[in-house]
Amino acid sequence: MKYVACIEDREVEIAVEANGRIMDIRLRGSDESIDFQRISQSRYSILLDGKSYSMQVTENGANFEVTHRNQSVDVVIKDEIDLIRERFGMGRGAADAHGVVKAPIPGMVVEIEVGEGQTIEPDAGLMILEAMKMENEIKAPIGGVISKIHVEQGQSIDKNAILLEIDSE
Repeated sequence: MKYVACIEDREVEIAVEANGRIMDIRLRGSDESIDFQRISQSRYSILLDGKSYSMQVTENGANFEVTHRNQSVDVVIKDEIDLIRERFGMGRGAADAHGVVKAPIPGMVVEIEVGEGQTIEPDAGLMILEAMKMENEIKAPIGGVISKIHVEQGQSIDKNAILLEIDSE
């Protein structure tokens, strides 16, 4: 599987093949085998080039905070589907800083998966839009409470139409 890791202002292409605890990774043109073991819910032991590393990984939706030796870095992992969506203007960033979620594509609202007043986590499914006979799930870019739903099931919408609003917690 191919991924892009966005680390601060850099993007790194990664190809990963998992085989149990061993991951074969192609990073910047060189092949690496990484042996990893989950120690606790958020701590991992990684063996790379004969050296052992202990890392804390905290997940927040599509983002991860990776800490090693008290140095933290934010990492966003994009899979092949995320990259295709971005290429067609349908990326995850479908909300502004105030939690207004807009339609990344024109289409029809097939299903609304949340209700007003409902508390949601980042990456929770919000609704399904159908465009060009494909169903696309719109996910929450932030956690919070659904304060207003602006569309109804069966409604046709334009690109950038306001779908709903999320009040961040």
